[in-house]
Amino acid sequence: MNQSNLPALRKEKGWTQEALAASAHVTVRTVQRVEAGETVSLPTLEAIANTFSIPVNELFTAVGEPDQEEAIMAFAKEQSLQLQQRRAEASSLALLLIAVDFTILSLTGIAVGRMTGTTQSIWGTAWSAGLFLILAASIYLFRITINNYLNRKYPKTVGMKKQSQHQPIENGWQFLAYRWWLIFPIGGFLFGLFQAWD
Repeated sequence: MNQSNLPALRKEKGWTQEALAASAHVTVRTVQRVEAGETVSLPTLEAIANTFSIPVNELFTAVGEPDQEEAIMAFAKEQSLQLQQRRAEASSLALLLIAVDFTILSLTGIAVGRMTGTTQSIWGTAWSAGLFLILAASIYLFRITINNYLNRKYPKTVGMKKQSQHQPIENGWQFLAYRWWLIFPIGGFLFGLFQAWD
C-alpha cells in the first residue's frame, strides 16, 4: 500500500477530487484510488503530477512495492531532467525572439528617424502600432508554436506550468516591481505619439 501526498496537495490548492480529476483529465475514481494508496499506471500518475507541476515521486511519501517505487523514481528522474532541459531551451528561445524583435524594431526605427515632416509622422505612428503587433505576434508564436514544439520534444513535462514565485499584486508599486519591463514599450509608444504630433 502506498502512502499518498495527494490529499494534502489537493487541499493546499483548495481543489475537490472532482476539480483535480477535471484538471488532470482522469476520473474521480482514479483520484480516489491514488489518495487511498492503490496502484495506478505511470501515465495516470504523470497526468496528476503535471497538474501540480511536480515530479511523480512527490505524490507519495512512501511506495509499498519495490518494483513500483523503482519505476516511479526512474520516471521522476527523467521527468525532472526533461523539465530542466525544457526550461533552459524555452529561456533561450525567448531571448532569441526578443533579440529578433529588437533588431526589427531598431532597424525600422532608424529608417523612420531619417524621414522628415509628415512622412515621418505617418511612419512613426505606424512604427508605434507595429511595436505592439510584433510583441503580440511574438507572444502568440511562443505560446502556441514553440510550446507545441517543446511538448513534442519533452513529453513528460506536458501540462506542467511554471510555478509562480510572486505573491498576488496588491498595489501599483508591486506591479511596477514585477512588471518594470513594460515601461519600455509603453514609453516608446508614447514618445512616438508625441513625436508624431510635433
